Amino acid sequence: VRCSECTSTSCTDCSKLTAGTATTFEVVQRDAYGNKLLALSGEVTVRVAGLGSVVVTAKSPGVATYDVRSTVAGAALVTVQINGAEVGPSPFSVNVRPAAVSPQQSNVTGCLPRQLCGSFQADIALARQFTLEPKDTFVNALASLEGVSFTWYLVEGSLSEGNRIVLSSGLAVATPTLTYSFGMVLTKAGVFEVEVRNGDINVGNTPFSIQVNPGNAWALTSTVELMAPLPPGQQTTGPGSSSAVTCSAGSVCGPALTAGEVRTYTLVSRDALGNQRTTPGGEIVTFATKGMAEQGVAVGGTYALYFLRTATGSFSVEVQLAGTKVSNSGFVVEVVPAAPQANVSFAAVFSQRCAVGRDIQGAVQRCGDIYEAGEEVDVGLHSEDKLANPAPTNATCALVPLSTNRSGSGAALTGNYTR
Repeated sequence: VRCSECTSTSCTDCSKLTAGTATTFEVVQRDAYGNKLLALSGEVTVRVAGLGSVVVTAKSPGVATYDVRSTVAGAALVTVQINGAEVGPSPFSVNVRPAAVSPQQSNVTGCLPRQLCGSFQADIALARQFTLEPKDTFVNALASLEGVSFTWYLVEGSLSEGNRIVLSSGLAVATPTLTYSFGMVLTKAGVFEVEVRNGDINVGNTPFSIQVNPGNAWALTSTVELMAPLPPGQQTTGPGSSSAVTCSAGSVCGPALTAGEVRTYTLVSRDALGNQRTTPGGEIVTFATKGMAEQGVAVGGTYALYFLRTATGSFSVEVQLAGTKVSNSGFVVEVVPAAPQANVSFAAVFSQRCAVGRDIQGAVQRCGDIYEAGEEVDVGLHSEDKLANPAPTNATCALVPLSTNRSGSGAALTGNYTR
């Protein structure tokens, strides 16, 4: 028996087979004196125990040629017989080596293509580890990783759609196990695709996706925001479109608020890396101004701060998340009076005969002696809103006569007023 890989006709070293590749054996018949027969004699059989298949490819005078092929790497025993008797070195072993690496048959352990493979918490230092098992075309584990390399990519969206690569790096060789490993530090929350490539070809089960969740709430990165109308030139969804405005400590946040009306500020809860949280973590949120303290209401990963004041003025708002001030705590809200209302506004006489500011609201009141014809009496209007806040107004103000004068002429009373 001689192997086509050998250079000598007496070579019997046929142990170097490659998975999927046929290795040709020749069975040469000779007489007792070593002469090659002119024709095949007897029944020649070749068998492979354990692995592979045998195909007769050609016959010539005194020589039978056989192809031995195996797709499974490992050891196999080849037996060659003529009329049931062993020939030459038979039986002899062959070792089938894995074929070249096949990216399509290599896989990241424990993941499925186009499916979620793990949910992790954003962290600045902890690396999430993955393992890749390289295989050949026939799913045989490689016997050597020399010259074989892979690269992993963490992608927002997918590479096929041209989306941005967040991280990438080569895989490290784990020599004892003939595998590869790679770790990634995940600091940004979201759902990402992971691709692993050998050259330009993805390994079999990538891309798969991973989910990165925000960490615990962190007051120093959390902010209070207000949905405010955009300027006309910036409106993209028609008139009245709005965007989130982040409040600033010590500055007025938003337009003036009318006394008695409710405005909703939003506390956006973030982790220490600035990722916005999507679910409340049970933290207590409080906001206070001038001795009034209230608690925020959890809405998804945010908290609604319902701000309502009946008094006018400038209010500094302190917001705490789990007992710590948020980054822009101390923003200011200006509260202005509501529209003036006649039933709470009142008039007062301003006369040298009366104490300044004497009220004449309600029932008719006299101030001092009877006035003389032609004497001026100044009446001031104290305009107030429904909450009794002073409410300057441009509304018309007039003195209306309640009765005719003593002469009975019915002439209207006249007078001056101030605002």
